[in-house]
Amino acid sequence: MKYKGNNGYISRRRHYESRRARGIYSSVLKSYNQQKFKLSKQRNELKERMESTPDGKTLYADEAATLDLQYNAVAEKQDEYQDYVDQLMEQWESKFNSVAAKQQDEAAKDYSEEMGKIMTGSQTHHAWRHCASTGL
Repeated sequence: MKYKGNNGYISRRRHYESRRARGIYSSVLKSYNQQKFKLSKQRNELKERMESTPDGKTLYADEAATLDLQYNAVAEKQDEYQDYVDQLMEQWESKFNSVAAKQQDEAAKDYSEEMGKIMTGSQTHHAWRHCASTGL
């Protein structure tokens, strides 16, 4: 099967590849979310240990700094990747909208041509009826 594309038809393979790519992008973003959740949970647990341990802020300061750096690095990578995916989705959406507009234009043109044929046929039919009724 072929799908109507911007410059003609796109193959089922290209359509499948784009769907597959979107699935991969989603799974990568999900992975970043899971990493952030895990690190956030570790930070909260560490915060509780820091508050419940005498001199905990000093004892766990290095670990807290490491977790903060890791969390921020994952969050930054996720934001970068999300921006990249958003740009790709905008391109895909733009292409889809372009194809849809072209198809709508083609359908409107076809409809207009068919209506023209009907109207021409109707006018010819009325002319014949007029000639027949007036004896021309």
